[in-house]
Amino acid sequence: MDTKGNVENTSDQPLSPEQYAEFKEDYGTTEIPISQQPIRAKDNRDKKKNIGAVRMAGFLFWLNFAGVLLLLVGFVAPGWLTAKTDQKLYRNSYSYDSGTPLHLYNVYQDYALWYITQCYEHDGRNTVCETMTYRTIDDVYGEEKSDYEKIEIGEMEKVGDDRFMFHGAGLVFSYSEVVRVETLYTIGLLIALFTLYKFYQFRAGVTDGKRTILSKLKWALLLILTVLSVVLVLVPVFMFVLVRGKLEKDYHSDVYTPFGSVFAGIGGGIMALVPISIFMQLVCCRNTDEYICSCTDESDVVVAVEDD
Repeated sequence: MDTKGNVENTSDQPLSPEQYAEFKEDYGTTEIPISQQPIRAKDNRDKKKNIGAVRMAGFLFWLNFAGVLLLLVGFVAPGWLTAKTDQKLYRNSYSYDSGTPLHLYNVYQDYALWYITQCYEHDGRNTVCETMTYRTIDDVYGEEKSDYEKIEIGEMEKVGDDRFMFHGAGLVFSYSEVVRVETLYTIGLLIALFTLYKFYQFRAGVTDGKRTILSKLKWALLLILTVLSVVLVLVPVFMFVLVRGKLEKDYHSDVYTPFGSVFAGIGGGIMALVPISIFMQLVCCRNTDEYICSCTDESDVVVAVEDD
């Protein structure tokens, strides 16, 4: 970018009435010295560019903040999957008569990311409800699944390691699937929190007018981290969506609105706008060495910001 050329090209540009008033106050006349016109025009461009930088920094920060807030709600909220099913549990043929399975009616299960609330009819009359984390379920009821060779949740069949039991009822996920979902979502959320902190530094630096260089390499790193965060939080959401789809095909299963996964999905969608914005910025600045520029006016002077 040729700053000198840009300055010279502005000498013929007319000044606004406000600028004439400023010069009249400074010099006592509206006859602006020719030598002052390029300087004043450059200062005006720099001022506009600073305003644009502040707006962009605020946009990225608040976008990331909104995404992280919804992801945190999804992290603790119930209702990632809520279903009411009828179940059949087939006893192990070596110890029991597998021809007469245990039948459970109206098993209500509300899956969160870390725990589940389960209610079902006991003795055909009383409804028993209990809430427990998946880790505790595996410790307390881990041996229970060995008593059954197959579990049918509606028309979903769970055999082998997929038999994950909670107080006499089968769960739609295996314990290994639950651990995988929790791990992916937690890592994605932590990355989103880290990028939020970096965008906070970015916004604070621009607002305070600090001048340093934030290289394209750092922009590229933030792009990679935000994409990784989006992928890690949306994979668990899609896993729950797929299971929900299977349950909906079974007329024995009543599936309700998954509020928890909706919050997580919207948060992931908002977070996806962050790498898109960064990518557009990198495309706009591909011919410069600075971190922020204009896609429409190549004569604008770039603004640099200090990284704390």
